[in-house]
Amino acid sequence: MQRNLLFKITTVIMIYAFTLPTADAQRYKRPKRKSYRSNTEYPEKSIGIEIPFSILSTSVDVPALVTLDDVEDGSGWRTGLGVSYRTKKLGLRLGFFRSEIKFNPNIETRDFLVRENGDLTYAGIYIRAEYSIKYFFIGGGFDFSFANNYEASRDFIENGEVVNSFNDVGDESIAGDFRNILFFTIEAGPKIPIGNLSIKPQVSLGLSSSIADPEEVSVITDGPGFQVVFDEPQNVDIQFVPAIGYGVSLEYNF
Repeated sequence: MQRNLLFKITTVIMIYAFTLPTADAQRYKRPKRKSYRSNTEYPEKSIGIEIPFSILSTSVDVPALVTLDDVEDGSGWRTGLGVSYRTKKLGLRLGFFRSEIKFNPNIETRDFLVRENGDLTYAGIYIRAEYSIKYFFIGGGFDFSFANNYEASRDFIENGEVVNSFNDVGDESIAGDFRNILFFTIEAGPKIPIGNLSIKPQVSLGLSSSIADPEEVSVITDGPGFQVVFDEPQNVDIQFVPAIGYGVSLEYNF
């Protein structure tokens, strides 16, 4: 009887010893590692709208005007409205822009110092290609203007005093007829994402084609009987080299 009892106890202990590890292993089985691989085969794509705005600082170059006394750097602004199409890291932006810059040359002539105060306005289409990561972007592209307008006033100064002034002399600027421009720009800056909105402070550097058809100028006339004569005819060719912009762009992606 004792032998049968001992056999039963031994049998129970062996069964418990072999089944407990299996039960514990199932109870504490390591969970499967979660896969973080995206189910999307291609990068996400989105369409958005953007509103850029920049303050411009532009150097005005008049290389052939040898009697040039001083040219103030141009300053102005640029704004626009456009649409964007982007993948995860690449983007393409297209829209309309309007910009205004200063053209303020002071010109020494035979008789007077002529000071011209002008505002040159452009309107056209811009296109930009862009590479971006989460918090930074860099891009470049072109502005194509299809319209321009120049409004200016002109002062004639003798011995430090203004002896005559004329308004609305845009059609008779020393630059002659202004032309539409092709403007190349590179830009970069941080990107601040807030939901679907991206705030992009940026610095840009641009270079334009010549803004005016070269013109030989020997006399500036303003009003009946009032004219200024150069000592020698001047071949005027005006460019912007370069243009630096500081601004921000708001982009909302749908």
